[in-house]
Amino acid sequence: MLKKGLLVFSLVSNFATLVGLWLSYASAPATVQNKFASMLLVSGAFASTGGYIAFAWLVMRPLVHTPALTENPSDESSKRVRSEASERKFSSEFVLEVEGTVGTPHWNFFLTNCTTELFRYVQLYPIRSEIGAYEIQFKEILVLNPRERTQVAHDVIPRRTIDREKRVKATLWDFALDNAGEKGNTYFWYYTPVEYRNIDDLPRDGGDVGVCFDVESRVLKTEGAEYWRKQNYNAMFADLEQKSS
Repeated sequence: MLKKGLLVFSLVSNFATLVGLWLSYASAPATVQNKFASMLLVSGAFASTGGYIAFAWLVMRPLVHTPALTENPSDESSKRVRSEASERKFSSEFVLEVEGTVGTPHWNFFLTNCTTELFRYVQLYPIRSEIGAYEIQFKEILVLNPRERTQVAHDVIPRRTIDREKRVKATLWDFALDNAGEKGNTYFWYYTPVEYRNIDDLPRDGGDVGVCFDVESRVLKTEGAEYWRKQNYNAMFADLEQKSS
């Protein structure tokens, strides 16, 4: 903006100088006009000189470079993880559990309805592996009664074209090992939202449930199941005590 202003000022001063010269020559016989033209000429000359000096200083002055602020990529990654965790809505309606044999890919998923309502068309969204070569797809649960625990059928689907063409049968450990191999990290958590319909057939958001792949111990883990069983156990005995009294 300052450069443009100085350039306009220089052009105006040059124009005034030219006008002054023309008036000086055109009105030489007239004393008053001659003096006016001379004053205009002098003022234009001073303005032009000042404009040129200012413009030259602006162009020739040394530039001061301010180093850009950069962030450590690991700090940015941790900020993103913290942001995602803070924004995630953990499910209060459902508990996801896993059961299987340690060291094998033979594991099953179970979902519990923690409420006293009947849910229909319960659907867990697909989970994609860290690199993206595999995806776990869950079958829809048509009806899930209050406090009911049921198995959620699943398939591990290869996403590479060559694997699909060869009809490769993927396992949960193919999924688990498809990661970037971050040094020192053997636990990989994956979260998926749950959707369902209530008794009025209205779609509802059931929040997120998660599963952890411990690739070193070859074990699957979930969170919240023990807490749910403990709370449900306490609630059951509270009801019995209330009925007996």
